[in-house]
Amino acid sequence: GDHIYKMDYGLMLAEHAESGADVTVGTVEVPVERAREFGIVTIDEHGRILTVNPAVEEIFGYDREDLVGQEVGFLAPEPYRSEHPDYIERFKRTGEAKILGIGREVSGQRKDGTVFPLDLAVTQLWEGDQRLFIGVVRDITERKQQEEALRRARDELEQRVEERTRELSRLSRQNELILNSANDGIIGIDTAGRITFANPAAAGMLGYRVEEMVGRVAGEVVRYGSEDGGRGKAVPLRAAMRRGDLQGHADATLQHRDGTAFPVEYAA
Repeated sequence: GDHIYKMDYGLMLAEHAESGADVTVGTVEVPVERAREFGIVTIDEHGRILTVNPAVEEIFGYDREDLVGQEVGFLAPEPYRSEHPDYIERFKRTGEAKILGIGREVSGQRKDGTVFPLDLAVTQLWEGDQRLFIGVVRDITERKQQEEALRRARDELEQRVEERTRELSRLSRQNELILNSANDGIIGIDTAGRITFANPAAAGMLGYRVEEMVGRVAGEVVRYGSEDGGRGKAVPLRAAMRRGDLQGHADATLQHRDGTAFPVEYAA
């Protein structure tokens, strides 16, 4: 009868755990090394609790005697507690298996009223002509707390990145305003010798628009003045940068786009 089956079922779990094999409940596989984390509830087709293992007592805070005979929804908070009988009746009537199959996250309620997250997997089995349901539950409070801590850390990091990005953007705009409003010509080049930045003053001195200078090799547009009005020699900005030569203020003659020469004081 039921009593013998339930005892055999409990012994089967214990024997598997002792042997080192995986415990299989219907289609639900429970790794032995974590078997004591899993509460196992047997209920009849009316939803009444027939047996529970010690893990269920520990998870929910009830003694076995408090649970046997109760409707299994007793372990859930409202509104799920009141709705639970409908799940089983719907399954029996239509075969709609909302309560069976892949594990899902649900809410449980302990004896002290605490609501907490559970992983739940349910399978059915038959003993003769009697249908039983086996529920396997695991308290995932710690996992959810870890996930929440990870989410908060990720959100905090994203917020810091956004704040830093806004600050860098603000500084970039501020620097651009300062450079663009400077009366001195300012040119920036990369390691390939191409112009990455030129302010309006620099472009105006050389006879170019800013957009005509950016991206070009500096030596093409920044050239020494020529006494005969011919094309002057390129100012070796890239070579000086590669050698690490830093120059203070110095006088030189540069060449305008139209070929005219003009005196400058520059620093690199």
